[in-house]
Amino acid sequence: MALQDATAGVTLLGQPLTPWWFGQLDQLTRLSFSLKYAWLLEQLAANYDGHARLVVSRDTILEQSLTGLAKTPLRNLCTLSVITLEHETAVDAGGVTREWYSVLALAILEPSQGLFIVTNQDDQSFFINPNSERVHGPNHLERYLAIGRLLGRAIIDEQVLPFHFCVPLFKMLLGYPISIEDIRYLDPTVYSSLTYIRDCDDVDDLALTFSVSVDTDVPEVELVVGGRDVGVTNANKAEYVERMVQYLMFERVAPQLQRLVQGLYDVLPQELLMPFDYKELELILCGFSEIDVGDWKRSTIVSKSLEDVVGWFWDVVEFDMTPSDRAKLLQFTTGSSRVPIQGFKGLTSYDGRLCPFSLHGTPYVKGAFPKVHSCFNRIDLPTYPSRELLREGLFVLVTIDTSEFTIA
Repeated sequence: MALQDATAGVTLLGQPLTPWWFGQLDQLTRLSFSLKYAWLLEQLAANYDGHARLVVSRDTILEQSLTGLAKTPLRNLCTLSVITLEHETAVDAGGVTREWYSVLALAILEPSQGLFIVTNQDDQSFFINPNSERVHGPNHLERYLAIGRLLGRAIIDEQVLPFHFCVPLFKMLLGYPISIEDIRYLDPTVYSSLTYIRDCDDVDDLALTFSVSVDTDVPEVELVVGGRDVGVTNANKAEYVERMVQYLMFERVAPQLQRLVQGLYDVLPQELLMPFDYKELELILCGFSEIDVGDWKRSTIVSKSLEDVVGWFWDVVEFDMTPSDRAKLLQFTTGSSRVPIQGFKGLTSYDGRLCPFSLHGTPYVKGAFPKVHSCFNRIDLPTYPSRELLREGLFVLVTIDTSEFTIA
């Protein structure tokens, strides 16, 4: 697989594109994101139906899930997900599936798994670990195939994932070309070094050769044949920088990247994603990380019995909770800590049908706490007699252990 422009005559995997598609593609790319995403949902609804069931144990969720995704026949990949967790009582009407995506995605990114590395500590963005084979042996490529399929299934299921790949990885998933500017997302120090070399008036004093060693455990890699004996000069420094970018961004992770891309397009034809740019792909896969309380409030259905209490609820959420608290509340009550790309009005149940967030009033008795129904995006909220008691009840939700699905 070679990186190429996303509008080339073939897909990333070398499959030809029909001529009629290019006229439609030109029209689609000119649309706003919301219209393009509406088009994508129409295509998914028309072509993907049925349900695929996956039964996993929480203790082995990573291994079972990735193995299941890698081994699933292609004909069964293009269906909606229904997840069952062994020995847990919740029936999946959406909440369990959302939680499965969140838990699995975070497990995949665990440093001990050795599949991805953090490239930017400020925003916690991730890139493929070039040394993944050391952790998983020759089977490491099967895991990237499964992760690619997970990304595709998340798009079908309209699920957002609680992480961000670094910008160049989103570009490469779509086939966009990469440049030296993308290195800054991978390693700002290396980016500074390469731009210095590119702009330096005299590189002879740097004593560089067309070779690189970025890992103490990996032998020196030659960027050209006999590269360790080819010095970098003012005449060839542009080629050196270009080859360094190609090696760092693509060549050293090419096998993993190829399987990741293959897995994604095992589930979705590339044509469905070609109208989107890499920023829009990130939005589709990852949604919004920040929670807009105003949007949450506007998109919530409130039962009449809570008219005197609901103001306290939003007051506590907006002014007493930290962003982390709000994310935990959302996680516990919907199964995901991130907001859909359409905002809160885009919350759905397992079958993709809209399922608005709702607050349902229940009689207050001393010691009563809110109850959640994550499959239906609902909180049963006691009609507390004071703001302080309501605050206490809500903070129980954000501090409780949410690692077991015991509430439907």
